[in-house]
Amino acid sequence: MRQVSGRSFTWLDHLLCWTLVALATAWAYHPYFFGDEIIQFRDIAGSQGFLDALRRMSEYKPRMVYNTLWAWGLTDEWARWQFAAVSAASMAAVCSLVALMARHWFGASRLLTWVLVTSVLVSRFAAMLYFDYIAGLIESMSLMCFLASLWVSVTAVRTRALPAMLLAVLLAVTAVLVHERYVAATFALGVAICGWVAWRLPSGGR
Repeated sequence: MRQVSGRSFTWLDHLLCWTLVALATAWAYHPYFFGDEIIQFRDIAGSQGFLDALRRMSEYKPRMVYNTLWAWGLTDEWARWQFAAVSAASMAAVCSLVALMARHWFGASRLLTWVLVTSVLVSRFAAMLYFDYIAGLIESMSLMCFLASLWVSVTAVRTRALPAMLLAVLLAVTAVLVHERYVAATFALGVAICGWVAWRLPSGGR
């Protein structure tokens, strides 16, 4: 592990990052569902409760975590700001995970970490999430779960602790059940971990 140069990215920096995400979400927010969001209302029209709504939404793609959230929100008649809050929380977690990885794995300074986090916050990826909560939830939640699985996976291979291994698998599966594209990402992560174990650990510790 490298020495961190300069002042570290502290909990106050994380709090400022979360505040910026909240402000961006509030600035872009408007209370009316539109565009692809209306598809979800169409898909569950006439459904008989939560389970029926979930079944209907899952007929297209079995994104069970994402579908569960939307089926719950729509059957309970959530306001649009509630979906926005979930998306914003996921995006804030993405920024914090990126900052933790930069600091602990690469020894990034506070300034360099802020450059990295800012590039995430002002990217086209982030801007889309503040307006479209269908795409926003799919993208921000899946990325959050994948980055969390990556963070926990490194802890698991270093400590070889069973709870960390199980949590890493759970987070990876959750990422896939939010967005199926992470089947490829989790497979690549698994190959990288197996390669590291085969190359770095003695045969008795594998």
